[in-house]
This record gives sequence, structure tokens and C-alpha cells, in this order.
Amino acid sequence: MPQAPLPCAESQRLARLRALGLLDTPPEPLFDQLARLAAQICGTPIALMSLVDEDRQWFKANVGLEGTAQTAREAAFCAHAILGNDMMEVPDAQADARFADNPLVLGDPNIRFYAGAPLELGDALRLGTLCVIDRVPRQLEAYQRAALQALAKAVSAALLMREQAMAEMLTAETAMIDSERKFRELSDNSPLGVFHTNAGGQCTYTNASWQRIYGLTHDEALGNGWSSTLHPDDRESVFNAWNEAARAGRDFDMHFRVRHGNGTVRHVHAISRALLDQQGAVTGYVGTVEDITERWAIEEEVRQREAMLNHAAVLAGVGVWRLELQPTPTVWWNAQTCRIHDRPIDHVPQFDEAIDYFQEEARAVIAQAVQQAVEGGTAFEVELPMRTATGRDIWVRSVGQAQQVAGQTVRLLGAFQDVTQRREREAALAAGMAQLGHLYNQTPALLLSVDESGRISAGSDRLLQRLATTRERWVSSQLATWVQPAYRADFARQVMNPLFGVGRVDNIACTLRAANGDEVPVKVSARLEHGDKQPLRRAMVVLEDVTESVRRERQLVQEQGLRQQIERHAQDLSDLLTERNEMLNVLAHEVRQPLNNASAALQNAAHTLLRQRGPAALEAAEPLHRAQRVLGGVMAGVDNALAVAALLAEGHGTIPADVDLELLVGIAIGDMQVDDRARIRVTRQTTARTITADAGLMRLALRNLLANALAFSPPDAPVEVRLSEAASGASLCIDVIDHGPGIDPEVQGRLFQRGARGPAHERRGSHGLGLYIVRRAMELQGGHAQLLYTGPQGTAIRLELNEEASAL
Repeated sequence: MPQAPLPCAESQRLARLRALGLLDTPPEPLFDQLARLAAQICGTPIALMSLVDEDRQWFKANVGLEGTAQTAREAAFCAHAILGNDMMEVPDAQADARFADNPLVLGDPNIRFYAGAPLELGDALRLGTLCVIDRVPRQLEAYQRAALQALAKAVSAALLMREQAMAEMLTAETAMIDSERKFRELSDNSPLGVFHTNAGGQCTYTNASWQRIYGLTHDEALGNGWSSTLHPDDRESVFNAWNEAARAGRDFDMHFRVRHGNGTVRHVHAISRALLDQQGAVTGYVGTVEDITERWAIEEEVRQREAMLNHAAVLAGVGVWRLELQPTPTVWWNAQTCRIHDRPIDHVPQFDEAIDYFQEEARAVIAQAVQQAVEGGTAFEVELPMRTATGRDIWVRSVGQAQQVAGQTVRLLGAFQDVTQRREREAALAAGMAQLGHLYNQTPALLLSVDESGRISAGSDRLLQRLATTRERWVSSQLATWVQPAYRADFARQVMNPLFGVGRVDNIACTLRAANGDEVPVKVSARLEHGDKQPLRRAMVVLEDVTESVRRERQLVQEQGLRQQIERHAQDLSDLLTERNEMLNVLAHEVRQPLNNASAALQNAAHTLLRQRGPAALEAAEPLHRAQRVLGGVMAGVDNALAVAALLAEGHGTIPADVDLELLVGIAIGDMQVDDRARIRVTRQTTARTITADAGLMRLALRNLLANALAFSPPDAPVEVRLSEAASGASLCIDVIDHGPGIDPEVQGRLFQRGARGPAHERRGSHGLGLYIVRRAMELQGGHAQLLYTGPQGTAIRLELNEEASAL
């Protein structure tokens, strides 16, 4: 058995084949469909999309050789076919010296006929073939050869598009790696601690801020190492809250304490969110942690003060009120509440009366607060202006709390206090603070004092915290030592010399260096202080921390670069989609043109025979009619495949227009075989003459329904097209009714899904695209398709347009 020689540039051919990433991959609908079309057009039991590897040929698409994925290259017919540009056809393999003793000829699958068209990607490197095989000798007709070559070009075009898509994916992957690097840079510079865990809560990543907050290194935090820092009194509650959040798949949000690596106890606030896969299963958690130790201390002090104030309020005779909601709203005031309202201490108010004491602009606020408390079972606290029974204008503080029974609010309890004097004091204090604020309106609270020699004498707490130093180290040090070396000469010239020369400087940009090495960009403003008893003059310096502004400027530059990159990618994707649409148009022409030519040739031949008259002519014309019907089915399959790939693709735009209803039905009937048209009956139960629709989509939907109805009805049974209006009169209905055996129950639930077909469809070689196309064609126009009924007496399917038909 002679083996095929290796093609020129074999190493380059193999490299490109493997770069496609197709070898040993699962079947794909497009390639399977093209292989089936090749088998149908050529009338062979076997059709393959074969890729010739180094020592084997592997089948990406396989029709008729199920269970066989590959054969040895030395026995492969396709290894010979890829040596030339044209299609290779072997009418009888036993009569061909190249294949007479081939094991695939002598044994299973007993190849006698072979025709293969090379798959070339435009560089003379033929990767494989689209081939058809028969177990009996034969030759292809001219239209079959043309169709097989056209389908091979379609496969080659699909491979080329796949290669381009893989190049795009590689570019996207590179961008993702760069994005991840940028994320880590941002994460490490974030003031918040950032962490990631797996689904079991084991830590897999922490940023630098997290490590500073916990006092652990990155490696020490991994796994369950982070939990070693939990305060013993908080450990159990943290684990319980974490496990509960994991079970419920919700966010974890908790304040707890940790023991820092330096031995101090820190209060932290951690928030994490579950990461879910497509099935909703938790794959891990990502979150942030903030050191709130100082804030917590302040809040704790506030809470203690609030408790003292509440105690003082009780001693001071704060008023109490109650609102009973059942059976009817009833209000009760204690004596102090009555006094605040300037009412007798035994006064019993009405509900509307209690609201009416508030100033007109405040009534909606108190009414809304009460309503929300009643409906939500929550508390409220408001301070509002009111006018007492004697006409005094005062401010009151009203606090309410809902009480519920069996989940239903039954009453509101609350306190009532005259806060007029406090409000007046606060107003006076606010006025005083406004005057002080005017003096400090340029002060961001980073303050220091420095003398003429540059020695520091004082500094604010926030400044010490920002520069990561202690007061002992700060006081008496030279201010110049805290300035970045590159800025020291300018600092002396622009700040110190003018300050102790003319007595002031304003908004001078400078960069300080913190004790931990961090750069702190600031703007410096200062005023000279004079003191008769001081041997050296002293200046008050105010530093405005502009770190966030600098960070935002840098981030803006990065975001602008990223946005430009995204815009480029979007344009590239748009270009790729345009190329895809152009390729589909080419495929539609390349595949359908040979089929149209073949159909015309068959029709002319049949007409020629019929003109000759006589039994012999009628008998000879019958095979031509059958061939026409088979070719019509193939063309319908091609149309449906192209419709799925192009016309009904996501984003397809409809072209609605006024369409003549009778003309639309007539065109769809004209798409059927000549012998079938006489079986179709049209009944009209509507006066509508035109509809607003996309004519192409409606023709496609109606044609598929008529083809199904004719195919599954008895040959002598009629098919009815019924035109009617919905009961509401706002929709037009087109029903297609057959007298077939009905639709299999197992298919009815997924009737309009892609690939849905029953045993009867499988025997016919159906691909389950017809009714899927019908559904999509209607959805794109805002309408829908539905199964009205099915059974042994027949089936009815309705097309309904969700818009009012307009009658002429």
C-alpha cells in the first residue's frame, strides 16, 4: 500500500493545525451541520471533517462512522487529498492502485467511493478535508462536486474565524494579566485591608494594609493563620457569624477585636462577600477590613455620655407618651408631656390633635416617622418645631419605639422633651464655631510649631499619626529631616526663608517622608508668631494632606488609559462582527447558488420529459420529481442553518413595515413544492388586509410551519392556514393546522427549542431547527408562537403578532 508523500512545508502545516486547538475537542454544531449537508447533497452514508495530524487523521465532524474518532495517517485517503488544491475523487477504491490493498478498503468501513475537498486557510497549507464516502462505486454529479467544494470553503472560513477569535482571546488574556497586576498595585496601596479566602474560609491573599492591621506577614495569614489573632472573647462569635453567613450565602459584616503582632488589642470592622459560580455555589470570599480602634474609642465615649444623658433626662422629668393601635388609635400622655404642650396634666389628647401641635412644615415628618415605625416595627427619633396650646413656639425631641405581638405592631412607646434651650445654645455655638471655622478654613488639622532654627516644638496628634512617629521622636527634631531630600533645598528657599523674613507663606507644595518611609505630599501654609519673652521667634505651620488628590490624579490617568484600551477593544470587536456578517453572506451565496442551479436543472429536465408525453416520459420524470423534493429539503435545511447563524443572531434588527397579508401567505405557499401547493387551504376570519411586521421574518416562520404540516400530514390530507383576530382584537393570529398523527408528548414541552425533535423527525433526518426559527422570528417582532392543540386528529400552531392589525 503506497503511502502519501508529505506536503511541502509540513512542519508549518502541523504548527498551524495545532495552533487552532481543534484536535481532540468535542463536536461542534456548525461543523456537524456542514458534514450532514455534504452527506445529504452527495447522497452518501458517510461524511467527515478530517484533520490530518502527524501520524493520524482525526474527525472533528463525523456522520455515519459513529464510534470511530481517528485512523492512521498511512491508511488515510485524506493524506492524499491534501497534496493538491482541487477536490480528489476516487470512483472505485479497489480499482485504484493507491488504495486497492488499503485496510479501510479491504475491511471496515469497506470504502469503495471517496471524494474529498481540501480545507485551506489561504496560505496553501491544507489542514484536512471535508469528504464523503460510500461503500459502493459511484461518481458525483457536477452540482454535487460544486456543493462539496462550497461546503469545504465554508468549513475553511469557519476555521479562519476560529483562528482570529483565538488571537483575540490571547490579546484579552494579556490584558487580564496586566489588569491583575494593576489590581495588586492598587490593593497594596489601599488604606483598607483586602483579603480573599476559599469556600472553607482559609485565607489565600492579603494586601499590605491587612498585614499592618493584623501584625502578620502574608505567609502567616494564609490558611487559618489569620484566626490566631482573634481576641479570645470574640473568637467563638466571629466563627459562628462567619459560618452562618457561609450557610446562608450572604455577606459577612462584623466588628470584633484582634491581638496585633506587637501585643496591642485592635478593634476592626470586616466586611466580606461570597463569590458564587454559575450554579450559585460559594467558591470563596473577598472582603475588606478597617482598623476602627480610635473611632471605636470615641464612639464608646459617646455611648457612655448618651447613657448619662438618658439618666439625667429621667431625673429631669422627660415626658412619656403611648400610642395604642388596637382596636382604634388612642394616645396617652404623662403629666410632663401634658406640661410641655401647655395642657392640664390629666388631658387626654386625640390622635389628630397630637399631630396638629407640630408646625405645619413638620407634620408630614412626624406622620411619616410614626407610619414607618408602625409598618416596619422600628424606632424613630426626630426634633421638630411645634406650637403649644397657649401659642408658645418651641422645639421638641420625640423618640418612639414599636412593640410587636406575633410580628404585628400593636403600640408605640416614646419619650417627649422640650429641647428649645438646647437648640438655642446649639445655634449660638454654631455661630461661634462658624467664626472659628473662618480662621481655620484652610487648616486640615495637621499642625506643628517650629522656631527660626528649624527645630520642632509641637505637633498635632493627627500629624504624628500621619507621619507614623511618636511625640518623643517628633519634638526637638529638625523639620528639614522630615522633608524628602529632593525637596529640602526648595523647602528652605520657598518656606523657611520667606516665613521668617516676611512672616507668612501660603500653599507651598512639598513632600514629607514619614518614619516608615512613606511619601506624604502636602501643601504648606504658615504664620509667624511674635513673643517678647521668646529668645527665638516661632511659627505656626498648617499642612494640608493632598495624598488623596495626588492618588486620584494618578488613578484618573490610569482610568483614562484603560478607557482608551476598552474603546479600542470595542472597535476591534465591532470590526470582527462586521467581518462575521460579511462571511455569512458569502457562505449563503456559495452554498445556495449551486443548489439553486441544481434545482433549476432538475425542473427543466422534468418539464422537457413531460412535454414528450407518454407513459415512458411520465415514468422517467418521476425520479426527477423525487430528486427535486430531496433537493428542496436540502435547500430548506441550508436556509434554516443560515437563519440560525445570521438572520436570527442576537442583535438582529427587524424591519417592520406594512405587509399585505394575502401576499405574505401567497409567497409562503409559493415556497412549497408544486405538488403540495394544491393541498393548502386558506380561511379568513378577519377583515384585516395588512399587518405591521418584518416581511422576511414572517415568511421564514410561515414557510417552516407549512413545510412541517405538509411533511407530517397524509399525502391526500389538506393543510389549513386560518387568519383571525385575538379575542381582544389587538393581535392578529395565523394558525397552521394539519391532519397528521400529532406531536410526541416528550417533545411538546421543548417544542420551540433548538434541536427539539421526536423519533419521527429523527427518521426524517431533521435537525430540530424549524420550530426554533419560528419562535425566534416571532420574538424578534414582539410576537410569539404557541401550540394550540395536538393529537391523533392533527396539530395546530399559532403565530400571534402583539400589535393591532390595520384593515384597509
